[in-house]
Amino acid sequence: MLHASLRNLAYPRYEYMKFAYACNLLVNDNARYCESISPYNTNHTCLCNNPNWLASVMGCLSYGEKNTSKYLNGLIRYCMLNGKVELSPEQLAIAYQNYLSNTKTVTTTANTNTNTSKIIDHPVVLNSQDSKLYRDAYDKFLGNYDDSVYYGLGIYGYFTVIFIISSITNWTRYLKPRTIRKSTSPFVNFIRAKITVPALIGKCKTQAKSLGRVEFLIPSRLETLVLFGFLIVVVIMVFTNTNTIENDPVLGTETAARLRYVVDRCGIMSIMMMPLVFLFAGRNNILQWVTRWQYSRFVTIHRWTARVMFCLIIVHAFGYINLMGKFFMHELTKEYLQAGTLAAVAGGTMLIQGLLYLRRRFYELFLLLHIVLGMVWLGGIWIHVNELGYASFVYPVAAVWLLDRFIRLVRLFLFGFPLADVTLVSDETVKVIIPSPRYWVAAAPPTSYAFIHFIRPACFWQSHPFTFIDSVVENGFIHCYCQVKGGMTNGLYQYLADHPGKSAKIRVGVEGPYGISTPASHADSCIFICGGTGAPGVFNEAIRMSDVAAHSIKMVKFIWIVREIKSLQWFFEELRILSKTNIHATIYITRPHTSCNGSDCSGPVEKKIETKQSGEIYRDNVFYSTKTNNSNQLSSEIARKELNHIRFIEGRPTISKLVAFEVDQCLHSVAFVACGHPLMVDDVRSAVAQNVNNAGHKRVDYYEQLQVWS
Repeated sequence: MLHASLRNLAYPRYEYMKFAYACNLLVNDNARYCESISPYNTNHTCLCNNPNWLASVMGCLSYGEKNTSKYLNGLIRYCMLNGKVELSPEQLAIAYQNYLSNTKTVTTTANTNTNTSKIIDHPVVLNSQDSKLYRDAYDKFLGNYDDSVYYGLGIYGYFTVIFIISSITNWTRYLKPRTIRKSTSPFVNFIRAKITVPALIGKCKTQAKSLGRVEFLIPSRLETLVLFGFLIVVVIMVFTNTNTIENDPVLGTETAARLRYVVDRCGIMSIMMMPLVFLFAGRNNILQWVTRWQYSRFVTIHRWTARVMFCLIIVHAFGYINLMGKFFMHELTKEYLQAGTLAAVAGGTMLIQGLLYLRRRFYELFLLLHIVLGMVWLGGIWIHVNELGYASFVYPVAAVWLLDRFIRLVRLFLFGFPLADVTLVSDETVKVIIPSPRYWVAAAPPTSYAFIHFIRPACFWQSHPFTFIDSVVENGFIHCYCQVKGGMTNGLYQYLADHPGKSAKIRVGVEGPYGISTPASHADSCIFICGGTGAPGVFNEAIRMSDVAAHSIKMVKFIWIVREIKSLQWFFEELRILSKTNIHATIYITRPHTSCNGSDCSGPVEKKIETKQSGEIYRDNVFYSTKTNNSNQLSSEIARKELNHIRFIEGRPTISKLVAFEVDQCLHSVAFVACGHPLMVDDVRSAVAQNVNNAGHKRVDYYEQLQVWS
């Protein structure tokens, strides 16, 4: 057993100490130098101060020439760690001379000496075969601790390779766009059509699947391969080099020895994985910039690595319960095991409450519990591993988590806490108009999003992601949009519904900007396909791209799919600005004849528009219809008149045909950027994957702006 005196010390590498451990056990099995010595209670302070014990250990190390300087330093460190006794090289030299001069000539055999109950005052000669057996046993036992750290680093090596490959591939899209446009070989197209673009099975990637009440998100095919490779690496690392020593004097049976090797390795590897798990979950993860991966992809990897880490901890915990047997309940009274048990319970609870079904229905509770349980987990793990000197491995975890939180706070305070105009539009969308600093807008990529805190008693402590765009009406403002769902947005809906005009001024905190721009601008044709509140997610990028297209032959198309004509109301000003660009805009209205009442169908128009039909009121640049039977028709007419630069199509487009048509029409390359309802986004992804291989050998790329992490 390893002694608790390792507490609060740096990670103890056993490479040069393991033979000191072996010789200590062998000497104590053959001679007695101190009181109260047993396999479970070793008085190292007494032993390390006993010259005859030290002489016997020096004699043991001399077998097989293990008395070189590195192993002698290991013996010095052994006594310092376990007995708080500081030895010098001179003392070891004197002890070895004592061994050579005063040792008894009778050689004892391990576990057969009948005089070990009597304290002796001379060094003993040990059997050379026993010395080798004990050294081999400890070489395996303690060597496994060191090996487990290296195997844990193997996981970092795996992800480093993945990140390097991803970085080279994705940065090449920006730095060498011509090379990418020409990359249409059968091999490249096969990789893209079968691995990097499509969903794992069928079309479902952003839309949730369910088995009864159990809902889940399926990683993409590429993400699945990355995670499967990670799982293979973990399994290999857990079971590599776990062969046992015959007649093991340390761990006993072969079964017990193999189990001990595995459970120790699982525990150490799980600790090694913790910084990665926390890093992947952070909003300010620098790897997003390095790899050009979206935050949602890192959240996916975070969840699955956390699950694997927890499985390792379960193996570690139940393996030790088996090894301790009847001593487990006694051991459970110790602080380190209680803390480890608490951490395991907290981790298991986090996995359960993080299930998609619970996360979506009780997000506020999920968020609060996830933070609290994460802190309990971290504290429990720290206390647990502190017993064996592994506390230093927990510090990077805390550093990663605290750094992310610190940067988030810095972002909030740099932006300030301005008053925002928050409006409920069309009873389906929350629109937030916020004054923003100049530097903030300049730093934001065109496909940005931000987490907004509404400073209200009910929800100030939580944030919600909003896509945003630069205001097309007034400089220095951003417009943020979010569809009304459950949780905080539903609370805003209830709050705004009770206010005049369904609008209110609310102080907000803005954390951002987040997001990564796509290299879609390097394609000959850029097709932005969005649905519902996904329009802001691609609008800025389309506008900025049109500035480039004005001086080139680039084709930019903006395709928006909405349910009803009233859905245009909240984005009306942005749609009007498209008339000043060369963007080809098309709006599909899937329910063109849905009735609506009163101001639900209203939208902003110019005062100059006049009509002789009764029941129409123009006020403050807002159109109100007092009719109920044909108000939808009137609103549709007004919208079409104001937006005559946009083509309106009634009905739902067939995404596969739309994508195939655009591929056929492009010159050499085409990029599709999708954002909107998960079903629509998955359809675009699937259609693009099917058209990667095309008759014209054209480059077809897909970029997804929809991020699903809850």
